[in-house]
Amino acid sequence: KRNELRVRGTVVNNTGVPREINLSGEVVTWKKNESALNVPAQKVAVSKNGTADFEFTVPWTDPHLWSPDDPFLYNLNLMLTDKKDAKNIFDEPRTRFGFREFEIKEGDFYLNGIRIKLRGDAWHYMGSLQQNPDYARLWYKMAKSCNLNIVRLHAMVYPEFYYEVADEEGMLLIGESSIWASVCNF
Repeated sequence: KRNELRVRGTVVNNTGVPREINLSGEVVTWKKNESALNVPAQKVAVSKNGTADFEFTVPWTDPHLWSPDDPFLYNLNLMLTDKKDAKNIFDEPRTRFGFREFEIKEGDFYLNGIRIKLRGDAWHYMGSLQQNPDYARLWYKMAKSCNLNIVRLHAMVYPEFYYEVADEEGMLLIGESSIWASVCNF
């Protein structure tokens, strides 16, 4: 709704010397690695053995929105360099993300402004064989083939790859909550 990308983070300086950091980068499409948005350079000052929080926004009027039918993802590729010597690269963090906004209006669910009917299931952990990305991907594909679009991961903290694969496969996730059942239609 805001037509912008907001970036927040913290720079950590583990040296005994204060640093002036240039932070720059770009957003690229996840699958094709095509440039989608330039991130103008920002300056961050970090005290010795200290941290500095940063936040900035970049206008973005037409991002490709994520949905269960079109799970479009981006990578935010940042570069932190020395202000005095741009060839001195301190870090190159990367973050994958999708544009989605979920809201409830008058009892209906909306994803990116479009009404969505949630069809889901709760999944209980059944052993170590489930602890790999291939299994998670197969399970999400199976759930989507049954016309499900949301899953509640239940009874444990799941590894991060369950969330990453859900992003890739277009599966919405719900955290531990009061919803528990094998068939849920909302």
